[in-house]
Amino acid sequence: MKNRWMGLLVALALVMFAAACDSEEAAEPSEPEQVEAQEEEEVAEEQEEEEEEELSQAEQLAALAAAIEAEPARAEELLAEAEMTQDELEEAIFEISEDPEAAAAFQAAR
Repeated sequence: MKNRWMGLLVALALVMFAAACDSEEAAEPSEPEQVEAQEEEEVAEEQEEEEEEELSQAEQLAALAAAIEAEPARAEELLAEAEMTQDELEEAIFEISEDPEAAAAFQAAR
C-alpha cells in the first residue's frame, strides 16, 4: 500500500511539473505578438504626443488671443510676432473648438 501511495505521489508530481512547464511556454507571447504589442505601444505614445502638442498649441493660441483682446491696437504686431495672419488665427481657433480637450485647454488658458 505504501508503494502505491508513493507511486501516486510521484505521478502527481510529474503531472504538476509538466503542467507548470506548459504554462510557462504558453505565457510567453510569440514574436509576432510581441511585435504587435510594441507597435500598439508606439502608436499610443505618438497619439499622446500629438494630444500634448495640440493642447500646447491651444494654450499658445489662447495667450495670443488674450493679448490681442487686451491690446487690440497691437493686434497686427502680436500676430506678426506669432508668425500668423488674422485668418490663420481664426482658422486655428476654429480647429481647436472641434476638439473638446483642446477647447477646454484653450478656455482654461484664457
